Amino acid sequence: MSAEALCTSEESFHPLISELKPHPGQTECANNLRSFILGSKLTVTDVQSKEFLARSDRYACRTAPQWIGPVLEDLQLAHSQVCIEINSATDSPIIDYSGKMLHGGNFQAKSIASAMEKVRQACQSLGQIHFAQCTELINPASNKGLPPNLVIDEPSQSGTFKGTDILIAGLQSELGFLSNPVSSHVQFAETGYQGINSLALLSGRYTLTAVDVLTQLVAAHLVALCQALDLRALHIQFLYALAPKFKILTRRCLSECVEEITPSSEGGGAEIAYDLWVHLSEQINRTTQLDSRARFESAMDYLQTRLLREVPTTQQSLEAVQQWNYDCVNEVSATYLTVRARYLGNPDATPILGKASRRMYTYVRRTLEVPFFGSDYLSKAEWDDGTSQFNNRYKYRSMGAMISAVYEAMRNGALYSTVVDCFEEV
Repeated sequence: MSAEALCTSEESFHPLISELKPHPGQTECANNLRSFILGSKLTVTDVQSKEFLARSDRYACRTAPQWIGPVLEDLQLAHSQVCIEINSATDSPIIDYSGKMLHGGNFQAKSIASAMEKVRQACQSLGQIHFAQCTELINPASNKGLPPNLVIDEPSQSGTFKGTDILIAGLQSELGFLSNPVSSHVQFAETGYQGINSLALLSGRYTLTAVDVLTQLVAAHLVALCQALDLRALHIQFLYALAPKFKILTRRCLSECVEEITPSSEGGGAEIAYDLWVHLSEQINRTTQLDSRARFESAMDYLQTRLLREVPTTQQSLEAVQQWNYDCVNEVSATYLTVRARYLGNPDATPILGKASRRMYTYVRRTLEVPFFGSDYLSKAEWDDGTSQFNNRYKYRSMGAMISAVYEAMRNGALYSTVVDCFEEV
């Protein structure tokens, strides 16, 4: 889901990369990710790779197989250690079939302490990649065109996921503390008779805490991802609705700038219109920190400079371009507000998602009923007294309640049937 929300290149998970560094965990992770994003309209395909090379992905998505792979291998080893331990004789003494008593040390649970430390360190590592991906998602400097704090509203009036950004920083700090080894703190006990002891129970207790903290972090990330994917879908619908209107206004302007349109100049006009549309899309993505009207005005001012280079230097052309700028700003603003209102009425990002993301998004949005939301939703949900017609619609009264719903679904196991379905398709 992060790979799609951050428009990651599919090249990052190419089989050749893992073949040249054949760690089994890395290979498995890359295979899984490549299957999960199948059908996505958001990831950058191999066909687009040449263009993509100029702007390589950040490490949190690009090197996910290399980061997660060793964690999978550690967890497999930890699982093996625990399975052997719980199916073994740990008594002392051990009495064989002939009655012989063996005073060994199978009570020494170092294997469990070692396994739990692997799991705790795995929690920290997984938390780190979730933390990195989530902060990149919320930050407009790194999220490739999403608004700051994943807001639906005007950025100057809302900070929807600002609190989530602070939350995950605190949780990841705690995971860093919990990942420290326990076995290095062994002390002499029983008047020195126990010169070494496992501290396995202590290690297990801290590991339970680490798993709980990681679950909180992942739940927050999952809510943010669904918000980001809805914003991507909204933006695609906005551009789709805007494109024909913008091209009509641009061609009309060009026809006013040139007294007689010839077939060759018509073709040139189409090329200019297309070039301006490409640059409009790019400029809109680069100014997401601005409120919508200011954002569109900034983009059109940039385009006006480009258009003036293409038209005759006459008073008529100048007036036509200025009018085009004014009309386009109004059209872009009106189209954005219309599409946003329509999408909020029935948000659905599934048509643009890969197989796994589609399943997880549907679970969060449909089963848990966590909505695509902004300040309008949160204010009504918070202040609704339970008697108005909005009571059923606004199920969650805070961001924390939405994250808690996902957290509970993970802790009680309800969410994992969807996860298993994702893996069965690999």
